[in-house]
Amino acid sequence: LIGGDKGFGSTPFLLFIYLRLHLHNKSILLIIWWFITWGGITLSNEAIYMKLPFDLSGSRSKNRFRYEILWGLSKLFDIYNENESFVMVFDYACDIEVHKDTGFDFYQVKSKKDGAVYTQGALLKKKKLEEEEKSFSILGRLYALANNQNKNIHVNLVSNKPFQDSSKKNHTTIENLDFNNLDEEVQKTIESKLQEELGSDVTPDMSKISFIYTSIDLFSPDDTLRGKTSKFFFELTGSEPNKPNALYNLLVETISEKACYELQLNCYSDILNRKGVSKDDIEKIISLYSEKTDRAVEKAST
Repeated sequence: LIGGDKGFGSTPFLLFIYLRLHLHNKSILLIIWWFITWGGITLSNEAIYMKLPFDLSGSRSKNRFRYEILWGLSKLFDIYNENESFVMVFDYACDIEVHKDTGFDFYQVKSKKDGAVYTQGALLKKKKLEEEEKSFSILGRLYALANNQNKNIHVNLVSNKPFQDSSKKNHTTIENLDFNNLDEEVQKTIESKLQEELGSDVTPDMSKISFIYTSIDLFSPDDTLRGKTSKFFFELTGSEPNKPNALYNLLVETISEKACYELQLNCYSDILNRKGVSKDDIEKIISLYSEKTDRAVEKAST
């Protein structure tokens, strides 16, 4: 009965209930319960494994990194057709950086699984560290990149959730929200918090800060980017890509390789080379891809 694959042997809990109703000695009952749970029944791999503790932090980190990379690819497509040249740097001073002759745009990607909005309080809440003077908020750390005399530095917080300001107003219909368009009292609250964190000598400039509400799905961003890659190629060349997945994978691998370079670089040109993808790099990738796929199509047709 206890060791069998049928009846009570496959359901220890039902057997325990049966014994509980017919035995009155609690000590014997506990011994039997331990025996049928751990000793008398050989648990299946599934039963053993499902009792183990689990840790999803690594999976979440990988998924957030992938989301960041793919949002960067999407942004690269958006700015490609702008007249000026650029280099998009991945994961050095900020998550995504656009280096142009006229200045810098920094993008901090903060995705959220739960909740309907990204609140102003969450942006300004300081992360507690052992050394209090090193504590920082998301927006404070981001704005520190723009806190200099260069008027052409702009910082952006990117999220898959819309922004909710301190007045509880949800900005659900605005993709790119400039902070200098927020209500005056809301701006004053943000300025005060940033000044408190960064120092009294800092005069926060709300025109340098934006919140970007992205529609790219957190759990399946590839679906959006595969379509956008094909559209980008068509707009650039006037034809559909022969092997769209191959082009998509080539671009993602190129960007991922740049983002994963983790050594400190002491030369600006090395940063652009090791961590960046330029407009010229994209042109070369598209050209190389087109040549290879055209040859493959010609070979297949002969």
